[in-house]
This record gives sequence, C-alpha cells and structure tokens, in this order.
Amino acid sequence: SEKRNPTQIIGTVKTYQKIYDMLKSENFNGTILDASSGFGVGTELGKSEYGYDVDDIEPFPDKSYNPKFTDYSTLNKKYDVIISNAVLNVLPQDLRDALVIKMGQMLKDGGKLYVNVRGNDVKSNKSNIAIDESNLEYFVSSTGSYQKGFTKIELNSYLEDALGSDFEVDSSNDFGAVAAVVTKRNDGIKYSLLETDQDRENAKLKKKIEKLKEQFKKTPAGK
Repeated sequence: SEKRNPTQIIGTVKTYQKIYDMLKSENFNGTILDASSGFGVGTELGKSEYGYDVDDIEPFPDKSYNPKFTDYSTLNKKYDVIISNAVLNVLPQDLRDALVIKMGQMLKDGGKLYVNVRGNDVKSNKSNIAIDESNLEYFVSSTGSYQKGFTKIELNSYLEDALGSDFEVDSSNDFGAVAAVVTKRNDGIKYSLLETDQDRENAKLKKKIEKLKEQFKKTPAGK
C-alpha cells in the first residue's frame, strides 16, 4: 500500500536500542522479526549497528521504504525474537488480537516477544477525541489515528489471555514504561509446569521405595 500509517513514529528508536543492547548482553545470535516496523528505522539499526539478522514486516510502508514483508497472512517463518514496538496501542482490539496470536505462532520454542506500548501518556495529546476515556482509548483527530493506552497490569493480563498457557508473560522496565517480555515455552518446560506438588511427592516416594528394595536385596537372609 502507498498509504502511510500516521502512527509510524521515528522516535521509537530508543526502545529498539535498549532491546538490542539486552540481546547483546546475552550474546544473542538468532533471528529477529521487527513486527509492523514503521519506517524500518529499528530494523536498519539492528542490522547496521548490531549485526543482527533482522527481517521486517510493515503492512503500510512509506513510499521510500521497502520492507521484506508486507502481508502477515503469507509470513510463515519462525523467529527467535520478535519485536513489537509501539504497535499494539494503535490497533483496535480485533486487529490487536489477531496480531498478537500471529506473533505467538511465529515464535520458535523458547523464543521471546518484546512488547512496548503507550501508557497514560496517550491522554496528553491535545487533538484527542475520547472513544472510551476510562479505557484510555482515543481518536487522534490531527493524524486520523487510533490510540490505546495500557497499564502494566492490563498489558500483562491481555497478553496472557490472548496467547494462553503455552506462553509466559513478564512485565519489564528495561525498554519501556509499559512493556513486557513474552517467552514461548518449549515442550520440556511446558510439561514440567503441568506437574503438580502431588506428582513430585509421588516421584520422591517411588524413588524411596526402589532404594529400599535394592537395600533389601543386599541384606543377608535372617538379618
């Protein structure tokens, strides 16, 4: 599409820097998707300054920007890391839900999704027209865009509900005022988390019985 989404803001680059610095400190060497990459500034930063393997997808690219992908429905790759930077706050809930589910599907087992959204600061825009002020939802008349602010608790709960039990959601202060890191559990972690306290006690008891049996076999008769 030649239509530029007015919510694509270059100023989000600082958040990208913080995420890339976090990955660098962990000696990360995997694949990254910049999801709804705006002008592609964060994608280029990851490639040129950090040397990362970063794909970008932007459904509404600027005429001067040529992202690798423009259609989520045809993107079937899986990634070690996905970055969603100031994207979910500009999408109405139906589109937001669809994107979160799609990003979950594109994560590899053990992969991480870094989500940064706007918070109470959405209220400060002078051209806001309230849609649901109690829910921090606004129409921004100067840009013709939708904005939704989140609290930290709300963002965590939303991501947990949208993605389900195969994902772990942790709030983060490391790259945004309202941010979270979502980890896709691999099979081993998933099954261990399903184990109850009673299961663990039963396993301990079984081991104890086996040990007693071995001791009994080694004991001379009549002793």
